[in-house]
Amino acid sequence: MTARDRAGYTRVASLSVVVIGLWTAPVWGASSGPRIVDYQGAPVAVRLPVSQAGAVEFPEEIADAFTVLTAEHIAIDYRANVLYLQLLQELDGTVFVATRSGASYTLAVATAANGTDVAVRIVPRGRRTHERVQATRSLTAVGLIRAMANGEIPPGIERAAAASQGPSASHEVYNDGQIALRLMEVYLAPTMRGYVVEAQNLTGASIPTPVQDLAIPGLQAVAAEQQLLYPHPRTLEEQLAAAHRCKMYLVVK
Repeated sequence: MTARDRAGYTRVASLSVVVIGLWTAPVWGASSGPRIVDYQGAPVAVRLPVSQAGAVEFPEEIADAFTVLTAEHIAIDYRANVLYLQLLQELDGTVFVATRSGASYTLAVATAANGTDVAVRIVPRGRRTHERVQATRSLTAVGLIRAMANGEIPPGIERAAAASQGPSASHEVYNDGQIALRLMEVYLAPTMRGYVVEAQNLTGASIPTPVQDLAIPGLQAVAAEQQLLYPHPRTLEEQLAAAHRCKMYLVVK
């Protein structure tokens, strides 16, 4: 691996797809008021016309918001406990939100010509959050990686497959022409998040799996199915062997 290659890998700043927005305050007025949602774990539907801005208020400060929808389809940003979003094209997908206490929320966002969800307020769900915190109290980053590698869902964990996000979702989170990273699954725990990512070698030479080269804020643990990615296949036999790609498992606090 050359110094140039290594520098390229360190540009992977975060798997979270957070687009800088233009809003700094809630969009609802005192007369209309937001739609109140008692969150019980099911995705909250948010329906808006194309180009209409909306806001979702959460019970506490937002720690992170992410989606595999592309920047061409949606713009999202958050300030304090309010998530701002604008649907830029026709879409149907999911936005995940984690708050400071470790609670996680799922929004099912979609365009609708008559959508009126310009203001939504999610009320607390303390019991469920407490149960999830208790269930994952002994779960470590290594334990979550082991569960992801085995396809298991530990108690208190919520899992979402990137393939379920619809045709407007972009599963590729990094591509520098030499290596591509594609998001496959997200595991949400109250105090950490797990990602299953497929790494693929796009070159004609073997390169190390970039386990040591990821620069992701809050990265707690990372593992890979194999340490070496073989050259991009040139024959049918090599394609079937698929040694040029492997899964990586990342845990971020």
